[in-house]
Amino acid sequence: MVSKGNGTYIIAASTSSFDGDVPNNYGGSDIWIYQISVPIPLLKDTVTQSICDQDTFEFFESEYYEPGIYIDTVLQNCDSTIFTINIEAPEVQTESIELELHNDEVVFADIPYSIPGVYADTISSTFGCDSIIYSINVVDMRSDALYIPNTISQINNDQNSTLYLQGENSDITYSLSIYDKWGAPTYEKLDARVNNKSDGWSPGSFIEKGVYVYRIEYQLTDGTEKIVIGTVTLL
Repeated sequence: MVSKGNGTYIIAASTSSFDGDVPNNYGGSDIWIYQISVPIPLLKDTVTQSICDQDTFEFFESEYYEPGIYIDTVLQNCDSTIFTINIEAPEVQTESIELELHNDEVVFADIPYSIPGVYADTISSTFGCDSIIYSINVVDMRSDALYIPNTISQINNDQNSTLYLQGENSDITYSLSIYDKWGAPTYEKLDARVNNKSDGWSPGSFIEKGVYVYRIEYQLTDGTEKIVIGTVTLL
C-alpha cells in the first residue's frame, strides 16, 4: 500500500521474505511496516500577467483582482512549485494630437470630429484596456476659418511660443491687440497676415506669466467684419 497525500510512502508485507520479519507465537510472521519519508522537491517559477481594471486573473485555484506581487504554492503530483505571481496594470500613456478639419469632419480612431475644439479620448490597448489618453485639438482649416491657440510658451524655441492666427486662407489680414490683466496694452500689430508667425505676439521670458486678453479684428473674403475677443495663457 502506498500513501502519497503527505509525501509519506507506507509499504506493508505479510510474508517472511522481508528482512527483519519477526515470527509470532502462531507460527507465522508479524507484519512489518516500513515508513519511508520521501522529501518533495521544491521548484520555483515566476508568472507575469497584465490585467485590466475590474478583470480577474485565474491561476490554478486562485484568483487575482489587483496589481501586485503574490506568492503561491502549487502541488502537482509529487512536485511542489512556489510561484511568484506578478500582476501588472497596463501603463497609461498621455499623448497630444492635432487634427485639421478641412471638410465636414475629420476621423481619428474611428471617432468623427466635426466641431473645432479640444477633446479628450481614450484608446484601448492590446489588452483591451483604456491605456492611451489623447488630448485631441481639432483645428478648423476650412476656408475663412481661423484658429488661435489658448496657451503659448515663454520659451522662444518652442513651437507654441507665438500667438498668431492660423487658417487655410492666407490672404486674410487682421489686427492683433494684447492686454494684460489690468487692461494695459502689451502688444499691437496691424495688417498681420494669417499663417505668418512673424506677425504674431512672441512675448519671450521678459513678460510675466499669466492670462492675457487678445482682441482680433479681421474681414472675411465675403466682406464680413469679425471681432474676436478671448484669453491666452502664457506659460
